[in-house]
Order: sequence, then C-alpha cells, then structure tokens
Amino acid sequence: MKTKSETKLVSDTNVFAYDGLYSRGSGFYYISVNDTGNELKFYDLGTSQNTTVLAIKNPLLDYTISNDETKILYPKLLNEETEIKVLERK
Repeated sequence: MKTKSETKLVSDTNVFAYDGLYSRGSGFYYISVNDTGNELKFYDLGTSQNTTVLAIKNPLLDYTISNDETKILYPKLLNEETEIKVLERK
C-alpha cells in the first residue's frame, strides 16, 4: 500500500516508550518530553490542538487512560530508594 502524504502531528514525544501513546476519543494522549519538564498531553485530531493534562516528573511513567477518558491511572512514588546488601556465606 502506498501512502500519498504524511503529516507529523507532534514532535515532542518519546516514540520509544511502550506507554507513550494512547488513542482515545477524538485524538490521542502522549507523553511530551522537553527541556522544561515532562507532561501528559492530549492531541485533538479534529482541532489539531494540544492540551496539557498532567505535569509529570518521570518520562517513563507507567500510565494508562481509561476507555471512557474519565480516569488516568499511574503509580505514585513517595520516595525513590536504593538499597545495597552484602551477602556472606557462613
């Protein structure tokens, strides 16, 4: 199948993120990655407009959008901690 034309709709998304794009309703939700911060955005295909839905700290945030677009589900991290343990044989 040959494509007659191609239009780039957004340029600020992480195309390699497995949860980077959700098609819902009249458009799609995506994670916007830029220098000033990361955001969950909605691109409306009817109006060609972006709307910021949520500012996020982690661009690899594991999120999902409900089918009826009334809920955004994502984990909340209170503290990021790293723990190193040394195991010794007795």
